[in-house]
Amino acid sequence: MKHAQDKILPLVSAFYKNVDLDPGNWITSLWATLYINKRGTVVDVDIPDDRVRGSLRQHLCDEFLKMKGWKPARQDSQPVCATYPYTIRCIRWQD
Repeated sequence: MKHAQDKILPLVSAFYKNVDLDPGNWITSLWATLYINKRGTVVDVDIPDDRVRGSLRQHLCDEFLKMKGWKPARQDSQPVCATYPYTIRCIRWQD
């Protein structure tokens, strides 16, 4: 949650301050799938929502790839690759 608050939400907010989009295209939730390797490193990110435009998508992926502190999943006491569903709620405040 701290990473979302400190890194992800500011990217989304900055993007929407700089573009003029129809309110129907605003993001209200952000879903991503993070792929974590055996060493606990994020190695890939999938953001399926088409409303996440190219530059925002790239900045978000770059930020997700920088995330530290993951513990790898374990199976039979051995570290394994795994996916992690990442969801955050986004709120647009009216000025």
